[in-house]
Amino acid sequence: MSRSVSESEWKTLQKLKPTLLDRLCQRILDEIEVASTRPETSPHQRYLDVYELMERRDHDVGYGFTNWTRAQAMDRILAMQKLELFTEEELQLFSAKTRETLDEFYPHDDE
Repeated sequence: MSRSVSESEWKTLQKLKPTLLDRLCQRILDEIEVASTRPETSPHQRYLDVYELMERRDHDVGYGFTNWTRAQAMDRILAMQKLELFTEEELQLFSAKTRETLDEFYPHDDE
């Protein structure tokens, strides 16, 4: 996707970045807690589950938060939407055109 974003959207994304990254990291930490405390599995299996989770989720962190340039901003917005990091209020900070693009890739199920 090569559509650029406006300067104001870039600034909005910059402002949201720490919150979105924290939100993703907290989600991952919550998943790690669940995976590491399953009493029905052995400690070794819990370790392997956590390791696999970290490998997979490390990819998600990179997917959403690398190539942090204005030229790549729409790609990062799309990645964050795929990861379901935005609240509805945060999405409203972007232009109608950007929200339409997000809906094209990740339509809302309003039913």
